[in-house]
Amino acid sequence: MPDIRDIDLNLMVVFDAIHSSRSLTRAGHSLGLSQPAVSNALRRLRTIFGDPLFRKAHLGMSPTPVGLAVAEEIRQALDCLRGALYHAQPQAPQRPRRVLRVSCIDCLQPLLLQRLLPRPARTELQLDYYQPRRREALGDLQNGKLDLLLDIDQPLSQTSGIRKLVLLDDHYVFAHPHGYREPPQDLEAYLRTPQIAVSMRRNGLSPVDLALGLLGRQRHIAVRVQSHLAAKLIAEQSGLGLSLPARIAEVLGLAHSPLPLARPVAFALRLYVGARYRSDPPLSRLVDELADWLRPAGDAVTG
Repeated sequence: MPDIRDIDLNLMVVFDAIHSSRSLTRAGHSLGLSQPAVSNALRRLRTIFGDPLFRKAHLGMSPTPVGLAVAEEIRQALDCLRGALYHAQPQAPQRPRRVLRVSCIDCLQPLLLQRLLPRPARTELQLDYYQPRRREALGDLQNGKLDLLLDIDQPLSQTSGIRKLVLLDDHYVFAHPHGYREPPQDLEAYLRTPQIAVSMRRNGLSPVDLALGLLGRQRHIAVRVQSHLAAKLIAEQSGLGLSLPARIAEVLGLAHSPLPLARPVAFALRLYVGARYRSDPPLSRLVDELADWLRPAGDAVTG
């Protein structure tokens, strides 16, 4: 067996080019060599392997059984060499990508992501969106697993380190697709109207249901879902109504009318920010921008 120290490794590059192209001429073009130079290299290869390696065929050069047997090993060896040469080159230092972890109530997901998604293309920012369980979300903010949370108003500990911004104080309405028949005008008509209930919990009650429960009343629930976007699709296809905060109804593109209740049912939307915003000026600027965009004009900020 020939000693590898006596072999010109460039011959293996020529072998791989002939095997890939099935042509001495095309192999020469790919390597920048003349056909005579390729033919000379093939003669040397035949001497090394003691085999013709390639024979002329109707459509070009066809490998012999020995040529087929060694082709893959030669290809892998060349790939390993190319990989070693690549890693030996000095690489430009890459800035670590900042990760922004975001969660919000599902009805505002499209608008929130629309606001955030253009940023990763322009900055070193990776956006991770996920939906934690509500009872765990504030804990995720506190321990750094989450950076931004858009959700209903929740009490905060003074020592949590979480910043809370007031975005919206709203009220529930009767939402419905455009072209809906006449919305219910009084409480009895409202209770009889089939509706879609939206709750993240399997049997959860909305603030409207809780308010009705205090009156000893119950509305007609025809469908229960966990997603506001799914509720919108069902409403548009079935003609059912649903009770939502007015801002959410507007975000979903639904028409709405007041609930026929003596007192409005409140909805408070807040933006919660993880503790690392205090030492991260870019995150603080992003938070302020999002808050200004989501908050109606004139509303104040608390934190």
